[in-house]
Amino acid sequence: MALALGGFAAPAFAGETIAISYHQVGICKGYDTAAGPVTTRSDEAFAIFKIEAVDNTKPSGRFDFDPTHLYVDQSTPEQKAKTTVWDKNRRFMYSDPRFAQNMGVSSAVETTIPEGTKLEINGFAIVPLGINNPSGGPEANQYSFDLVYDTRSTDEHENNGPGGSFFWVFAIGESLFGGKKLGSNTIDLIKTNPPETRWSVTDNCKALSFK
Repeated sequence: MALALGGFAAPAFAGETIAISYHQVGICKGYDTAAGPVTTRSDEAFAIFKIEAVDNTKPSGRFDFDPTHLYVDQSTPEQKAKTTVWDKNRRFMYSDPRFAQNMGVSSAVETTIPEGTKLEINGFAIVPLGINNPSGGPEANQYSFDLVYDTRSTDEHENNGPGGSFFWVFAIGESLFGGKKLGSNTIDLIKTNPPETRWSVTDNCKALSFK
């Protein structure tokens, strides 16, 4: 049973659908900051996405949208077949406010979406990805990536991690979770780019068109 106490709304629960619309802006290797350039490794690049809106108009509770739960699944078929999350290759959003500052855009930020509301986000997310075709797909120097939203909470990740400990996985460029937020178990990620759209890697992220 879910109760709203002390003025706090209940979160969204399983079986209810929330839609997050987004589009890919491009893929690039690096950007400048006041402290110096930020660049990826030779076999990686930054995929840039614009989160357009979160639609929570279907009956549910509030939805705590946390962009650090967004990821691209680059797991191989063998990794996907495994049940433990740390055996997979999930590339989560990279939270670096310097990126948005230097691009002159707004970052996608943590936001509570009230029940029955569709909220325009219009913020950007950056995800470091492997570009050595790690997922075994057919692409060759042309890339298109799809976002997924991790619905597990911090507590769940702690309980499922090695030894039940709180940890981050840096070696493969991913974190297991973002903030301590529970979301709907049914979250639709709607990519609004034309399905055939693909991108070549651009050296300077600032050369991309942030629309």
